[in-house]
Amino acid sequence: DDLVPAPDLIKIDVEGFEPEVFKGLAAIIRTKRPVIFFEHIFLTAAQIEAMVPPGYKVVYIGDDGSTAVDPSARGAGHDAMLLPSGGYE
Repeated sequence: DDLVPAPDLIKIDVEGFEPEVFKGLAAIIRTKRPVIFFEHIFLTAAQIEAMVPPGYKVVYIGDDGSTAVDPSARGAGHDAMLLPSGGYE
């Protein structure tokens, strides 16, 4: 966390180890509030829900480029993004 400036955007693709990466990024997420893209294909709905930081919402990205906040849309793609409240709506 101290070696580089905190980013405004983070892309995470670590084949199911996203929860561990989120734990390591906790300070950056809390202070900088970046937009975060991640792959969810290897994660359960409960894991995704547990990863969502306070003040963020999950937006699922369909393979066709569509977006949805409804978790039932999760099956339409493999990626999602976390958007902090304010500024990125």
